Amino acid sequence: MTLHICFSALTDYFFANPPTSQNPPFPSIPFHSSENPSTMALEWVVLGYAAAAEAVMIILLTLPGLDALRKGLVAVTTNLLKPFLSVVPFCLFLLMDIYWKYETMPSCESQNCSASENLRHQKSIMKSQRNALLIATALVFYWILYSVTKLVVRVDQLNQRIEKLKNQE
Repeated sequence: MTLHICFSALTDYFFANPPTSQNPPFPSIPFHSSENPSTMALEWVVLGYAAAAEAVMIILLTLPGLDALRKGLVAVTTNLLKPFLSVVPFCLFLLMDIYWKYETMPSCESQNCSASENLRHQKSIMKSQRNALLIATALVFYWILYSVTKLVVRVDQLNQRIEKLKNQE
């Protein structure tokens, strides 16, 4: 009952005062991620950290000479594959966000654009390209991590089978 009252109060507030750039839904959090062009929005930072973690795990799994640690690394990586699968829909959501921003972005191809508007337009395009590259990197790293982990697990299973057959002889 209390949850219903809180939810209805929130919906009444947001329907009466829809969020805009002048009236953000949460005043301490910027409504648009492009207010400060030198910083990345939180979702891109999270995706960057996820891609970096995937890259580190790939390097550790494929690095030669870590046979003593490999069993633990495989166990940790196998357990992290399911949580890291959330990167895929997250990347699709961010890709749709880039597409929406690109479609609704005012074009600055005519002669009536000032130099600052033209520069802002070019920066926006560069940020979109950077973010698309980050999305592609995160997805490729997840796919490589999944493939390498499955290959390492399969090699370990085959090595155990060989040992078992040698012990039977």
